[in-house]
Amino acid sequence: MSDGDEHPVNLVVDNSADEDDNDSALGRLSTTSIGSSILSFPEENGRTYHAYKAGRYPWPNDERMRIPKRSLPPNLKFEVDDLESDWTFSRPFTYIHSRMMLGSFSNWPKFINQCFANLEPGGYIELTELTFAPVFPSLSSPSTASSAPSSLLQWTAHLLSTSALLSRPMCPPFCFESLLESTGFVSIKSHHFSWPINGWPTDPKEKELGEWCLANFDRGLSGLSMALFTRAEGGLGWSRESTELFLVGVRKEIRDKRRKGFWEGKVLYAQKPWV
Repeated sequence: MSDGDEHPVNLVVDNSADEDDNDSALGRLSTTSIGSSILSFPEENGRTYHAYKAGRYPWPNDERMRIPKRSLPPNLKFEVDDLESDWTFSRPFTYIHSRMMLGSFSNWPKFINQCFANLEPGGYIELTELTFAPVFPSLSSPSTASSAPSSLLQWTAHLLSTSALLSRPMCPPFCFESLLESTGFVSIKSHHFSWPINGWPTDPKEKELGEWCLANFDRGLSGLSMALFTRAEGGLGWSRESTELFLVGVRKEIRDKRRKGFWEGKVLYAQKPWV
């Protein structure tokens, strides 16, 4: 196993701104037409969520969270299924890509094992995950610009604690490299990446990356938070209004260029042995 981890580059600050339920046919068959009940999305606090095994996945699926529709190639199809159930795909894959799934699975080892079992010999798995705890490498705290407690760090603590209570931790208690290796994967590679939380760097590429990251995070913040903060069972039990009011402070901090932080993540890929 090799590790290609890289440490964040030293960036110059831009100071120009201050600121198991198996009753569904989908669980038994490889594919079937989507019924109307699957498309009848339940609504909570003005957001819609998946209907299939409703309540398990805490992120919305409404227009604010979806990728814009584009024309699809004729050999592409989408299947709705629960990856935590036993997989029933009709043929093995040559490549499995998993992206930003922290907070989705209660049993990561089972998921990785099913990936391994459903890959052809020589096939590859790729995992891309982003941590939801910002890193501030400088000695100054993320709340340097204010003596008040950091809303961003409070938000992170709430997100991690509630996802753990729901048994879908956004900070899993294992190392992905070790999990892949123990499952049987070989040629394991990993690459560490860091995204500025906003456009604070002066380097043009890193500055643009931070601005895109801020735009994406700013838009998705409510969706990431609402279910975990408002649900009574496993969540904080807050009201929608209290949640949105709290997020005002979080948005203010992530937009403040004096807070020179990163979101960190990792890309891993590995191969199933030929024999």
